[in-house]
Amino acid sequence: MALATCADRISGKGTSFLVGDAAPATADKAGYEAVTYTKLGLLNSISGGIGPEASVNTFEVLDADAVCKSLGAIDYGEMTVTVGLSQADDGLLAVRPLVGVNENIAFEMMTSKKGAAGIDMLPFSVFLTGKIRSCRVNPADINGTITCDIGIVLEGGLFYRDAVDGT
Repeated sequence: MALATCADRISGKGTSFLVGDAAPATADKAGYEAVTYTKLGLLNSISGGIGPEASVNTFEVLDADAVCKSLGAIDYGEMTVTVGLSQADDGLLAVRPLVGVNENIAFEMMTSKKGAAGIDMLPFSVFLTGKIRSCRVNPADINGTITCDIGIVLEGGLFYRDAVDGT
């Protein structure tokens, strides 16, 4: 197995984020690809840890020296997607009516085709399922850009699609 180097890093440059119109009917390639997606324009950043994380349950036995621990419920995380505010952004216009709706929808995060060192890389997509909990406008100063932070609560597993074989 080869050791990764700095040239193998995947740059955030060129990444896109798409909002689905529904949840996938099935949690597989066919289910996610059947959803219609709208790309968010003026994507500035994506933050937050995504992926499964189990909570830790603890129990202390009075006559024992150690705490009993076990893994509990799985949390898939939360993320914030920041975009420049624009009335011409179809993706942002699609997000607004979904804020606070208590139904899952699909999202797709697609990486760029260039690695951190400018080397051609194979793009891949990460499909997510969750709910949009907020869409907050951030005012700017005279030299800034007004942005919108889209808060997403993730509830479903992650599904990766590699550009090589489409799986």
